[in-house]
Amino acid sequence: MSALLATGPLRRFGEISYSSYLIHAPVIYAVWSVLVLPLPVNDAARFLLLLVVGVPAAIAVSYAFFALFEKPFLRIRSVAGLRQHVGSRWHSLVSSVTPRGRTAPVTSESLGSGREGT
Repeated sequence: MSALLATGPLRRFGEISYSSYLIHAPVIYAVWSVLVLPLPVNDAARFLLLLVVGVPAAIAVSYAFFALFEKPFLRIRSVAGLRQHVGSRWHSLVSSVTPRGRTAPVTSESLGSGREGT
């Protein structure tokens, strides 16, 4: 049994288990209310569709939640360090999408009015 639990997929799921615990209910409810409930099918088909779509969606969102929130905090372990880490990552994200040579954010004034020659 311990060999089975030590396999890669189960270990990764174990890493995200707390995030999965926090996130699964809202994700399953969103899939149910947006995708499954409106379909004109019987209850058994709805349940199967919820399993096929909702469970992978809950796992994917749980992994994203783990990667974005839980993992950095586990690695850094202090609020001050986490603020610094998030600030540096935010700065690198913003600078990666800002055009080269531009220091100010793009605004409607910097793009022009859109009415050339008037």
